[in-house]
Amino acid sequence: MGSAVDRRRWWGPDDLIGGSLDEVFAAVRRVVPGLIIERLSVTHPGDDDNVYFLGDERGPDRVQVDTFPDGAPPFLIEADDRVETSDIAEAIAVICAWLGSDDVRPGDDFA
Repeated sequence: MGSAVDRRRWWGPDDLIGGSLDEVFAAVRRVVPGLIIERLSVTHPGDDDNVYFLGDERGPDRVQVDTFPDGAPPFLIEADDRVETSDIAEAIAVICAWLGSDDVRPGDDFA
């Protein structure tokens, strides 16, 4: 019987995709201490690897974020609920809220 293969790789602050998702992750990193981001690794170049798993010291895989290629919106954000948005500030607020940060509200300035 084969063993399960973990198809994720750690996504650090210097890893950039070149799209709006970079802004989302940078802002979430400033608000959520100990943020862990992992990106899905695929075996075939044509497979969708625009899937990210976010967590913190309380556990990995607490929030999943899917994007279009190159980190372009819309962002599909999933945990116990599901939100689809093209608004960067809303994506940041939802992710931070779902990771337990009470310091972020929609409309906040994340510069």
